[in-house]
Amino acid sequence: MIPYYTLQTVNIGPLIFNAWGLFAGLAFAAALFIALKEAKRKNIKEDHIFDLAILILVGGVAGARAAYVLENWNYFSQNQAEILSFKEGGLMFLGGALGVALLVGAYLKFINTRMIRLGREKISLARIADSLTPSFAIGEFIGRIGCVLACSHLGVQTSLPWAQEYLDGSTRHPIAIYMSLNGLAMFLVFWFLRKKIKIEGALFMLFVLWYSGTRFFLDFLRCGDLQLCDPRYSGYTPSQYISGGVFIFALIFLIDKYKKHMAEKQNDSEANKQGKANENKDLQSSAVSHAEAEEVIFESKDSGDEGGGGSKSGAGWRDKFSAVFKKPWAMAAVFVAVLTAGAAGASVYYNSMYYGEMFKKSPFSFQGKTWISSDEPIVGLKIVNDKNCVKCDATDVVKDIKGGIMPTLSAQEIDFSSAEGKKLIETFKIKSLPALIFESSIEKAAIFEKAKSALENKDNLYYLSSAASGIPPGKFLELPKISAEDRSSGSESAPVTIIEFSDFMCPYCKQENDIVKQVLAAYPDKARLVFKHLPLPIHPEAQFAAEAAECAGDQGKFFEMADTLFANQDKLDAASITKYARDLKLDGKKFKECTDSGKFKDKIANDSQIAAEFGIGGTPAFFVGDEFLGGVASFEQFKEIIDAKLAK
Repeated sequence: MIPYYTLQTVNIGPLIFNAWGLFAGLAFAAALFIALKEAKRKNIKEDHIFDLAILILVGGVAGARAAYVLENWNYFSQNQAEILSFKEGGLMFLGGALGVALLVGAYLKFINTRMIRLGREKISLARIADSLTPSFAIGEFIGRIGCVLACSHLGVQTSLPWAQEYLDGSTRHPIAIYMSLNGLAMFLVFWFLRKKIKIEGALFMLFVLWYSGTRFFLDFLRCGDLQLCDPRYSGYTPSQYISGGVFIFALIFLIDKYKKHMAEKQNDSEANKQGKANENKDLQSSAVSHAEAEEVIFESKDSGDEGGGGSKSGAGWRDKFSAVFKKPWAMAAVFVAVLTAGAAGASVYYNSMYYGEMFKKSPFSFQGKTWISSDEPIVGLKIVNDKNCVKCDATDVVKDIKGGIMPTLSAQEIDFSSAEGKKLIETFKIKSLPALIFESSIEKAAIFEKAKSALENKDNLYYLSSAASGIPPGKFLELPKISAEDRSSGSESAPVTIIEFSDFMCPYCKQENDIVKQVLAAYPDKARLVFKHLPLPIHPEAQFAAEAAECAGDQGKFFEMADTLFANQDKLDAASITKYARDLKLDGKKFKECTDSGKFKDKIANDSQIAAEFGIGGTPAFFVGDEFLGGVASFEQFKEIIDAKLAK
């Protein structure tokens, strides 16, 4: 299983890059490098590639963004300031392809018009497209890595071994990884075929056929159960409708090309040989014609008189400048810089529109005001918080809610030690900060019907727990209570208590089990472990495994059984666990009676309820003293907290 992760920024020295934008730039640079190599092999002038690179960059980004905005217009119509923001990605490949096709088509029409006037041979669009095919594939491969790092393109839920785990505990198809690997496969295949396929335009159309076909079928694996999933019309996404049409067009084109090719092969063999000889001569003549025509079309006005008596000094610096930027590495660097600067500029615009000023102003200063025009009612939000808690800062949380869900949110912070704060904590039995409590005005908001199941209603207020919202707790107001029924290891008088919530089918819990044993060995008299159960719904055998461990605990071997269960996560059925009990020399009859009776179901359910009250929805999770560690934690992290506690 692939763990949940997200990488929004990449630090290179003092520079901070948006991860998605960085890989988009790297994809463009790699594509340009490959295109230049192919252009040289096909006798296509580098100037054409550089010109096309600019058009592809502009047309691709503009078309891809426009298509993405149109596909999600219901959202962007209410969040217009985000239309030009690229910091979270948001491009549609097929829209980019359309944008590129329009600009490149206009460019070639412009060039070929002048070629005809000069009596020269026109530039072949099919030959250009074939030369760029490997570039498109490598761009898809590298560019989608940015999507992988952003953890975008959620898939439908699955239990496959390579499924990716998300914050809500669900495991889904990693669509971004599929698309990136698809790009790599296309590049390897078309790099091999580029010298094999002789029919002009066929290589590119095979790429179009492959991409549109895979995109059509991959969209069936895209999520449809969340608000952020792609919209569907009659069961299909907009991309599927486009992909289907493009696939049919490419298939018809290839069939027609193949028929024409086979018809040509039926001609007289001698005529074919002569035709091939003429074709070779024509290609050589065409290359010369292209070069001569380009010199006429792009000739500088400052280059001198027709007689050749013009000054060379004026053109000298331009020639040197041009020579430098004909180097692939130089152009790649320029385009990465341009793309990064463009994304940064768009984000600055976004921040100025989205946050109300150029810099990140506190959202709590916008009380009673909305950031964009909206028909939604003003929704009041009380945030119970501790201003001295750094991890409790709710600024980004409020901005995300205002920007993506409720643009008319009016938020105010309430100190947890104030009379109002204490009353809210008592009313909703709040365990962690920050705590989000909406006023009754949320009932009139469009999102209410979808969100009300996650809200707890009391006294005309609605509390959104950290477990339901996915907001990580910054501070806990109390710790989970330890009962006499809880299994523990270590001295009860140890100064530091570690409370663990775990799941025997969770692969990360297995990893942490070994680390916790190292911690206990390093602090034999200083640390104590208390084990609590949190069998997740996505792990069907975790509940029975937890009950079995508790039944083994009745015979004094809870942790021995726990170690065995973690070591055999792929075999936790009843028959296998019965065998483990025999191997541990447990009383088989008592063990079976215990598991059959469901003796510890209530205990395990109570542990799970405690986890929910503390906003814990995933495993493993630890309280080390009063410090919380969620997810995979290293020995060093445990050591740092324990040493700090012992030093007090």
